[in-house]
Amino acid sequence: MRFTFLRYDTPLRRIVRCAVGLGWVAVIGVAYLAAAEDAGQRASGSVSQMGYGKIVLKEKDGIARTFLEGRRDTTYDPESWRPEAGDEIEITYIQREQKLVATTVHLVEVGPNNVDPAKMTSPMDVTIVEVGRSGIIGTRGDDPRRIRFAFARSTQYEPVGWKPLVGEKVSVIFQAKQNFFTFNVSFVIDKIARGN
Repeated sequence: MRFTFLRYDTPLRRIVRCAVGLGWVAVIGVAYLAAAEDAGQRASGSVSQMGYGKIVLKEKDGIARTFLEGRRDTTYDPESWRPEAGDEIEITYIQREQKLVATTVHLVEVGPNNVDPAKMTSPMDVTIVEVGRSGIIGTRGDDPRRIRFAFARSTQYEPVGWKPLVGEKVSVIFQAKQNFFTFNVSFVIDKIARGN
């Protein structure tokens, strides 16, 4: 036996359609209210530990909490910065399935292990500390913090045919790009020139 009362536009079919529609409206309304209730929770403190996809934040009162970060869920302010241990940050988060998920991570003060994103302007003069197949690590002036730069296939060397060596002073023109598989930002070299 088939449900023939649902085939044609009958009063019973209209009632069933209305009930299903109201059910969807109720489900969406409850989900919206739950999301609005969770949004806007904030925490601030210093980063005590970083892991793949998580930030351990030590708050002012000494409590350490773990926040998950994700490519789709988390935005960073400023965009070209990622947190490191020692940074002072403020996190806006939501609770999802008994876990705290960071939606916005805002830099308050740069720690001793990280580079200030405001000072990461292209071109930059650096002294090379390490050279590898995939890039260089250099320091800027008297600042002992190391900055990692990645080579690209299209990286131009000046003079042509020259390869950078440890201890050389170079001028680097670069762009900040988010890595495809990780949450990090890489400084990709467009042009590297031997300094004086």
